[in-house]
Order: sequence, then C-alpha cells, then structure tokens
Amino acid sequence: MTTVDERRFYISDMDIRMANIHLQFRERMKELSIGKVELEILELIDEGVRTSSKIAEALDKNVNSISTQLKRLRGKGYVCRRQTHAESGGIEFIYHNIYEQNNSIKGL
Repeated sequence: MTTVDERRFYISDMDIRMANIHLQFRERMKELSIGKVELEILELIDEGVRTSSKIAEALDKNVNSISTQLKRLRGKGYVCRRQTHAESGGIEFIYHNIYEQNNSIKGL
C-alpha cells in the first residue's frame, strides 16, 4: 500500500496546453454570452427596429442604456452598423444582424 507522500502526479506538456485551451475557451464563451436585454435587442433588430432610439422606445428603456448594449453586441460580433443622417440633423446608426449584413454584401 502506498501513502500519499509516495504518490507522484505527473502533468505532461500536453495536459498543460489542453488546460490552457480550455481556460481560454471558457473565457471567450463568457465574453460572447448575452443577457436578456441584449437578446431582446437582437430580436427587435431582426424585426426591423434598427436605431437605438426606436429600440429604446420599444423596450421602454433609456437610449443611453440601449446604446451601451448595442456597443457591447457590436464588440461581440453580433451586430454591425452603418452611419446615416438623422432627421434631427445629426448622425444616426442603423444596426443590422451580422448575418444579414454578410448576406447583403455577398448579394444573397
């Protein structure tokens, strides 16, 4: 019978690399996760509600809060935007589902 002191555990280089890959994968999955409001925003964009002001109105939320959520979604790669002129005279961003944008670029 062996005692705890006699046991030796060996970790190979491959084990270390695999543990690191799994850690990076878990961290990236956490970065890409979306919350309830972000999901609602994506659904509205799919339904054709494309500006932060219209999305905020539909969700009864503050425009600044929605703009922050859209920035996060854009950073995660879920949406893209294009700049247009707003009716108020300023600039406005129109948001699109990233898949929709890719299909329109390819002419699909």
